[in-house]
Amino acid sequence: MMSESNKQQAVNKLTEIVANFTAMISTRMPDDVVDKLKQLKDAETSSMGKIIYHTMFDNMQKAIDLNRPACQDTGEIMFFVKVGSRFPLLGELQSILKQAVEEATVKAPLRHNAVEILTK
Repeated sequence: MMSESNKQQAVNKLTEIVANFTAMISTRMPDDVVDKLKQLKDAETSSMGKIIYHTMFDNMQKAIDLNRPACQDTGEIMFFVKVGSRFPLLGELQSILKQAVEEATVKAPLRHNAVEILTK
């Protein structure tokens, strides 16, 4: 059993990890997507297509360098979490994820264009 102090530290740490990860993935494309885009770029023969791919890669790098979303629409965040029944933060998990998204919205920044879309 965790002490209340240790539990709060664990809540804070998990919130920080999820917030940082959420902010990071908004600025970076997945490796498999980048790899496929590189393949397509290398195979492109038209000058307009080459310009478009060059612009895409330039934008991806700027998103990282400037800590900005890689895409105008950062989408909706969904978490699929699998934990055991003895996970010590099970009761706090929903609030941890909510707080992490709020922090990531400021850090990244994510676009905050939806408010409780499932209930409003």
